Amino acid sequence: MIPRRLYEHVRSHNWFAVSIDFLIVVVGVFIGIQVANWNAERLEKRAARAYVERIREDLGTSARSLESLVTYYRQVKAHALSALDAFDAPPAAGDEQLLIDAFQASQLLMRTVERSTYDEILSAGAMNSIPSLETRRRLANYYKNVAAIEDLMRYVPPYRENLRRRMPYPVQAAMFERCDDIASVDSRGAAMATLPERCVLGLSAEAVAAAVAAIHDPELKLDLVRRLSDLDTKLDNYQRLLDRGRALDSFLAEEKF
Repeated sequence: MIPRRLYEHVRSHNWFAVSIDFLIVVVGVFIGIQVANWNAERLEKRAARAYVERIREDLGTSARSLESLVTYYRQVKAHALSALDAFDAPPAAGDEQLLIDAFQASQLLMRTVERSTYDEILSAGAMNSIPSLETRRRLANYYKNVAAIEDLMRYVPPYRENLRRRMPYPVQAAMFERCDDIASVDSRGAAMATLPERCVLGLSAEAVAAAVAAIHDPELKLDLVRRLSDLDTKLDNYQRLLDRGRALDSFLAEEKF
């Protein structure tokens, strides 16, 4: 409609009308571009809010997992300390508790921090949809720290291998049957695990005596000391991740988009 009218005004040399028509076209194009930009910005902000809310959900899932890890490794450390005390004493033939403590001191629980939303943001190239540079920087620093700590936590000290090479298999089988992890899930289906407060292996006195003699070794005691150092490292780093995740969640809760 406007191109036809503009053509007629040009033919009639009505330059004022031509100017008005041209202005209408320019204003219309400008408004159209602004509306498109506003709509794109609105959708981008909505996507950013959705990403941030999902990251906060991931942080909540990770917090529950890390709390479980801290609890678990505190239990493992308590067994390790009890086993170390027993290694410092002369071997006792009926010391079934030493077998339990020594085995539980070798336990491992592997968990990873939930980062599926952050990885999705990176793979989609959507990081810039989050307008705040500070938010983007904090997210990047947190997940870099997660990757570094998880790589460190994959270390398995020699105590586990050496203890399980020395301990007779029937004792280990009894441990798995009667003293294994207590598995559960939280309200959102995340896997959890704890060690039993107490257990009884139900082995004969002869089997216990033979197993105690097999593991009561100075080299294994040195491995146990190294294991305790590893446990301290794990507990410290998991607690740090827990604290940093909570701090990031608090920061994101205050962000406005």
